[in-house]
Amino acid sequence: MEFISPKTLKPEADIVREFEQLGNIGIIADYWNSYINSCTNPDMIKATPHDKTWAVRNFEMVDEVFKQKNIYLIKDLWLDKFPDTIVQFGRTLIKNGGELKLGNCDICKYKKI
Repeated sequence: MEFISPKTLKPEADIVREFEQLGNIGIIADYWNSYINSCTNPDMIKATPHDKTWAVRNFEMVDEVFKQKNIYLIKDLWLDKFPDTIVQFGRTLIKNGGELKLGNCDICKYKKI
């Protein structure tokens, strides 16, 4: 793979398409890491910025994220570390797995309680 510092020649769509291997999922992240990761397959990947940001565009999408069996948080630009428990949009999520690197993002799976 060729690189031109600090960018890559790989299209961003190909990078974020890596999330498709997780199947139908919900993503909660910083604004810059939420919508972009669902753009290649919005029917499969539902995403929203976290609840402490001004950037939530569509609260119906928040409900769509929480309808997914598997929810992932993206730590980048938002969290210092993945907490064991976090409340988002009034719903409690518990860490349910180890950290992964996918689509150039640090992610971790959570489950709703």
